[in-house]
Amino acid sequence: MPDLRGHGASFRADLMGLSELAGDIEDLAQALGLTETVLIGHSMGALVALILAGGAMQPQGLILISGSLQPSGPALTRIASQFAALPQPLTADHPFLDEWYACAAPVPRQFLDRQRAACISVRSQDAASCLAALAAADLRSLAQGLYLPALAVSGEMDPIFSADHSAALRQNLRPQRELVLAQVGHNPHWEAPGQVADAILSFLDQFERIG
Repeated sequence: MPDLRGHGASFRADLMGLSELAGDIEDLAQALGLTETVLIGHSMGALVALILAGGAMQPQGLILISGSLQPSGPALTRIASQFAALPQPLTADHPFLDEWYACAAPVPRQFLDRQRAACISVRSQDAASCLAALAAADLRSLAQGLYLPALAVSGEMDPIFSADHSAALRQNLRPQRELVLAQVGHNPHWEAPGQVADAILSFLDQFERIG
């Protein structure tokens, strides 16, 4: 589960577009000799996985968690404004992070503390670049041209990619399976990890070998 550039322990770079993020993952897969893959992406990672699926990587399957084909909208605009107003450096106890990591279902505080620490390590220019890339993205045509098994996971209470985003994803991608979780927000794999893991493992049963 690699950190995208600009995040976590990965390198920092001036270019932070979705195509660059996808290129990094493709290079990593080639370096590891991965020829039969199922891609799993969450939020922005779901868009990266879609771009990879439409390119040379050609995975066997695709799992999208809280994904969107066209993320622009009021929620993303609000988030971009909030990030732009944050002080630098950002501290792990800043009130914004309470909202940013608010979950509809209980998540262990120790786990969220690790996420907060990772968040404050992201440079402000990298966050701005990622948000701008999301605002400009429109992957509807790409999704329409994909013909591979897909699983779409979403939460009914997602404050960022609402039901409209999920509906557009279903209409254009036509996923083989879908899991919509009640009382769950933008992070289903945190808020309902057992249900999400069961759905992923069941989806993977159709593939003979992943290596």
